[in-house]
Amino acid sequence: MPARQAGTPCWNSEYSGVDYRGLASENENVRLCWHGGSAARGHGGGFLNNHNWVEYYDPADGAWHFVNVPPGTKAPDAGLCGDDFAAARGCGFNASAPPGAECDGVSGGPGAAMRDHEIFAATWSAEGDEDADIDGGPVVDGGALRLSSGEPASPLVWAPALRSPLGEPLKGVGLRFVNRTEHYRCKPTTRRAE
Repeated sequence: MPARQAGTPCWNSEYSGVDYRGLASENENVRLCWHGGSAARGHGGGFLNNHNWVEYYDPADGAWHFVNVPPGTKAPDAGLCGDDFAAARGCGFNASAPPGAECDGVSGGPGAAMRDHEIFAATWSAEGDEDADIDGGPVVDGGALRLSSGEPASPLVWAPALRSPLGEPLKGVGLRFVNRTEHYRCKPTTRRAE
């Protein structure tokens, strides 16, 4: 059964009194989050404000499903976003809220995914053979990622310089990822007038 690692380099949330929300161009903590945290703030090493989980492909329905790590449940598509996940709604969708306001209460986790807080998954698609339906989203070049502040970034927060733990450069080896942000982001049913 095809399976892959998925996760976010930096949650769009506040944690332990540190605000990681928004864009790196407006919040220095977001940049620190993508570069392995801040040792001065007690982050880095044991805590990077990121999370990984497992996605697996089910040929019966032709879709990717997730299992959170560590699993709070063994049920597919449960635990990470609550037990009522649907790809059409994303994570954190509140069906009892008025139309257009179903995502207003989302303050973190996968439902708050956005620019500089993307969710990525590994891909084995050869360059030029990408298929968004099979991959589950657009495939991006890991060596070309840039934050909204303009600086280069890597989804591998434990290797922000795109080097392996042994110091081997990863930039030129075709390090590519599927951007799964839209799959997990909370999606209101309609847009409200501004």
